[in-house]
Amino acid sequence: MSAGFDDLGFKPGEKVRYIGNYRRSPKGEPGIIKSIAEDKLHAFVVYSCGGDWKNYRNYTGVRTKLIELKPGWNETDTKTEGTDKDNREDSI
Repeated sequence: MSAGFDDLGFKPGEKVRYIGNYRRSPKGEPGIIKSIAEDKLHAFVVYSCGGDWKNYRNYTGVRTKLIELKPGWNETDTKTEGTDKDNREDSI
């Protein structure tokens, strides 16, 4: 049985780092969970909002596997933010 939302404890509004692809940064790419997908195996995560993190709900979220996310980041992590959507799925 694969891990789902309830097993990993992620929730909307939580700061996360995408660690599924290390080409951008070994620290991972910072983002904020916008919503959890119905399958509870994916989240829609806002990765790039020009530093406007308090208004992340106004930006497009990228469907990302929960197992490719780690909790937390700090403001210095966002200095090198970028978008590398190659291995992520679709957006809302």
